[in-house]
Amino acid sequence: MQIISNIYCIQSFSINKRNIYFQDPPLNDPVIQQIPNGPINTSEAVVLTCSVSGGFPLAVLTWNCSGNATKNTSGNTVYYSIGFMLVSQDNGKSCTCSATHTVTAYRPQVHIMLNVYFPPTEFPVIKQIPDGPVLTGSLVSLMCTLNGGNPLATLTWNCTGTISTNSSHTTAISSIEFPATKLNHGMVCTCSAFHNTDGYMQTVHHTLNIIFPPNEKPKVRQFISGPIDSGTSVKLICSVTGGNPLGTLSWDCSGISSNNSTANTAVLEVEFTVDKNYNGRNCSCSATHPIATYRPKTSHELVVYFPPSKPILFMTPEMPWFNGNTTEVQCSSTEGYPESTFEWKKDDIILNVNESELTLGPLTKHDNMKTIACTVSNEYTKRQSIVLTSDGILLNVEYFPEITIYKSPVHIMEGNNATIVCSARGNPVPQVQWFQLDQNITEPQINQSVLYLLNVDRILDGMLYTCKAMSSSSRFGTLTSENTTKTIVYYSPNITNLEVSNGQTVSENEDVTLRCGVDSNPLSTITWRFVSNQNTLQKQDDVSFSNYIIPKIQCVHMGTYQCQATNKINETTFVDTKDITVYVLCSPRVDTRIQGFPKLVAVEHNGDLNLTVYLIAYPTPTIRWIYKNEVASVSSLVGNVYVSNLHIPHLKQSMFGEYTVHAFNDNGNLFLHVNVVPKGKPTPPSNVFVVCKTTSATIFWKPEFDGGDKQTFEVKYWKTSQVTTLLSTTPVTDLAGQSVIEQLLSGFNYSFVLQTSNIYGTSNATLLTCETDVKGKYMIYPHMKTNKDIW
Repeated sequence: MQIISNIYCIQSFSINKRNIYFQDPPLNDPVIQQIPNGPINTSEAVVLTCSVSGGFPLAVLTWNCSGNATKNTSGNTVYYSIGFMLVSQDNGKSCTCSATHTVTAYRPQVHIMLNVYFPPTEFPVIKQIPDGPVLTGSLVSLMCTLNGGNPLATLTWNCTGTISTNSSHTTAISSIEFPATKLNHGMVCTCSAFHNTDGYMQTVHHTLNIIFPPNEKPKVRQFISGPIDSGTSVKLICSVTGGNPLGTLSWDCSGISSNNSTANTAVLEVEFTVDKNYNGRNCSCSATHPIATYRPKTSHELVVYFPPSKPILFMTPEMPWFNGNTTEVQCSSTEGYPESTFEWKKDDIILNVNESELTLGPLTKHDNMKTIACTVSNEYTKRQSIVLTSDGILLNVEYFPEITIYKSPVHIMEGNNATIVCSARGNPVPQVQWFQLDQNITEPQINQSVLYLLNVDRILDGMLYTCKAMSSSSRFGTLTSENTTKTIVYYSPNITNLEVSNGQTVSENEDVTLRCGVDSNPLSTITWRFVSNQNTLQKQDDVSFSNYIIPKIQCVHMGTYQCQATNKINETTFVDTKDITVYVLCSPRVDTRIQGFPKLVAVEHNGDLNLTVYLIAYPTPTIRWIYKNEVASVSSLVGNVYVSNLHIPHLKQSMFGEYTVHAFNDNGNLFLHVNVVPKGKPTPPSNVFVVCKTTSATIFWKPEFDGGDKQTFEVKYWKTSQVTTLLSTTPVTDLAGQSVIEQLLSGFNYSFVLQTSNIYGTSNATLLTCETDVKGKYMIYPHMKTNKDIW
């Protein structure tokens, strides 16, 4: 082989011929291409392709890394690829591609360093500095470390403080520092580790233990709150909440102690028995803690109840006392605790006095023979149900005689006998006697005297009688009282006057006053009535006279008026009654209070015609019935009403028609007309309409002339779309004009026909339509057609 200008010549021999080859190495070193490029996560595939172009013959490529190998050539370029799955151990591994050539001087190598991302295989760890519980106010540092991983994991904290990072090549390190406070106690600081590798996240937690004192003084309470009764036990409870550790408690009062602390509260109890010497004493609870500045103390003052002594009564001056005097009674008792209250009783009546000294007075007769006693109590005696009551003192109070006249004034029915009883009581005991005009009319008697009155006349009404009572006191002399009563004589009513102020005959539109005067005792109730109809017009109680006023009097006011006087004596009612008639000058007119006059009357052929008219008038009117000529009739006066009757038997066809009533007097004329017709079918009702609801309809109408016989009403109805299905309601005689049809279907159109019938036939029907409404709205339809349009 001879080298000439980097061209290599090789001689090759064969039997028949000789070939000459020139060898030329590539001009460049091989290159490596990584797919994918850049760092690759563990468990992902990587393909390394080594390639070199040029040279003759082409270079030969080899890898020092194993994998799935692929060799190929394209043009003057040779490729050699290896592919394999990455593991964490491949991180930092160097793969070398070597090129060889027939020209031995060409032996280049190229390298590629693998950068494999993989997560740490360990968990993060937190270390606290200083270790263990931390005093409040001290600095605490937490250091989170995590070994391994490429790249190193990212560490974060959920706590607030100064964060610093001091990671090494192989270990991620993050520290957080902050001053410890009681708010940090029990706080959980979490260090979270994150890595580029998808899905990697690990956390580690650290709970802080901070030493801090309670933030309050101890609280002291009495197990059973309130005062303590002497001789009973008391339990005091001292507690303080918070702190780490809990505070240590102690009592300065001796007794049986027990510790009942909980997780959050230190509790120390002490129990002992008290007597009255404990009242006002202070028991103190002291608290200590590892934090030397916490040394509070809380005191509790004991309130001990104990009883007063039994009371004794002292009083001046000596008895007897007199009505109107004032005296004092002293209730003496050794004081207890709490302060004593005083309750005074007069017999069983509690006096509203809470003082050790009771002032009695001004004394009255009611105090005589009463017993005064004093009860001393306080809360202790009430709780222990102890009663401390003094011995009682009986009062002796003298007073003037007190007179009672039974049933005064004395009420007597005229003609009856009466007994008047006078009783007196007093201290000393009195004697009683009756007087009239300063003359004694009975003998003296002890405590009571009786006066008898026989066959009492009304002249004794208002007579005065005096009862006197006298007693003798060894200390206060003669005591005298008197009382006077009078007799009241009752008698029944007597109407003494009844008149009409304008006279009994008046003109229309005058104002008329009726007057009634009554003598009675007691006063009467005066009632005015209109006799014609017995209507009560006016009623006045407890009066001796009464006026009844008729403003602008009318003809209908003419008639007899009655004044009735009543009173009641000993539950018996007495009555006196008188009547007076008032005449009103007026022309004839119909008295509609009794009956109106018809405009239409129906009579059978050959039947009897009976017509009656009721008139009022003054003076007496002349009444005539006219049919073409005057017709015989009968008229009469019934009370204040003129009644005129027309009777025509076997009425002929020629007698049907209009009849006239003519009534007249000096004040005017009255003409009334009535049309007499043969009996027949009724007149169709008017004002017919229908009200539709969801499933019902109501037909309304106004009844008209019945044709001379009782008429009935019937509604026929059907679905408008089904004329052949005809339904009917039950016939009714409802003159109010109403019929309700139920069980209709909602949302359908219905037709209705109203018929009225009597024994003579059926009147024309009325056709109405309505649609029942699915929403329940009311729909009103007036009549549309008459039956002559549809039947």
